[in-house]
Amino acid sequence: MLLQLTDAEANKLPLVDELRAQSHGTVVLWQEFDRLAAGEPSLERAFGIRMDLARDHLSLVFHRFLNPPLGTRPVAMSINRNSLRSVDPFLITHKATQALPIQDFVVEHERVVVAPFILPHISKLSVADLQLAGGEDGLRGNQGFYIYRNRRLISWGSWFRLVRQEELTKLARVQVDISNRLDHLWQLDIKKSTTYPPASLREGLKQIISRITESSRRVYTYRGRKSSDAITHTWDRTVVRDGISYTINRTHPLVAAVEAGIGDDELPLFEAFLRVLEQTLPFDALYADLASELRPATEEPADDARQTLLTLAQRLLAILGGRETEEGKRFLAALPSIEPFSGAVEEARAIARTLNL
Repeated sequence: MLLQLTDAEANKLPLVDELRAQSHGTVVLWQEFDRLAAGEPSLERAFGIRMDLARDHLSLVFHRFLNPPLGTRPVAMSINRNSLRSVDPFLITHKATQALPIQDFVVEHERVVVAPFILPHISKLSVADLQLAGGEDGLRGNQGFYIYRNRRLISWGSWFRLVRQEELTKLARVQVDISNRLDHLWQLDIKKSTTYPPASLREGLKQIISRITESSRRVYTYRGRKSSDAITHTWDRTVVRDGISYTINRTHPLVAAVEAGIGDDELPLFEAFLRVLEQTLPFDALYADLASELRPATEEPADDARQTLLTLAQRLLAILGGRETEEGKRFLAALPSIEPFSGAVEEARAIARTLNL
């Protein structure tokens, strides 16, 4: 029912003075929160929770308006005079985010722009990054397509049954921009909040999914696989008939150094020790930790880490006979490509230069 108020009645409403100070605008007034208060011990607390959810929702749905590209005027939004901040689900400004090639499709003479992204590995995300990327549903629940209608996010966190949501693909997210002239093909409801891609586009989206989910898997697949890469890994990952095998790289300089430093009688015991490590690798615990999105424990301070690498390199070089030997020269030349030195390439190069003096 539409109520028409007199000026005297309107003057009693909240925010009416602020509204009249604007050239145009609308005040939406909610009263009598009977359903909101049902079963809640505190209406104020229940309302505060709903306001937080609304703030998070608006910051995500309108993030491209709040933080548009350069040259475009941003839209200012606030709740209780607190400005909303853009929540970018792709973490575009993070240096470890991978932006894959953009692909265009034409559907009924309208352009559909698809921009895939691969989020950084969880070990490279801060607590704030992780919250932005996952929110309450976590990384796994938010993988998939992010559909934008005229830059407003209307649907997200689904592969539209084109593929399954998997643990190893949870870093993959795809921005899809559509025109409002394609509403009838995307099965948009009246609220413009749910959607499904048309048949003419689904095959193209499947091909994109295949490409980007493999990139996401590579981020989560352990670096130590037997391949043609140039890194000397601590672990070898090998595909076998019954699944995947992880073994310690017997040619790694660290392993070779230990073998060179012990007697022949102790070598069988050392080999047995390596096999025990391989056979007791806690696959289930590792998978559970990744699925729960637990972040790695805090690493040692940078100065301590540098000293650890330097000491390790010095000891290995000594075992190899020093920098004047052929083995020592090869070791120093390859240092940036040997784990754990490969995780800090510039530091490894500096160590190699120091030890070459």
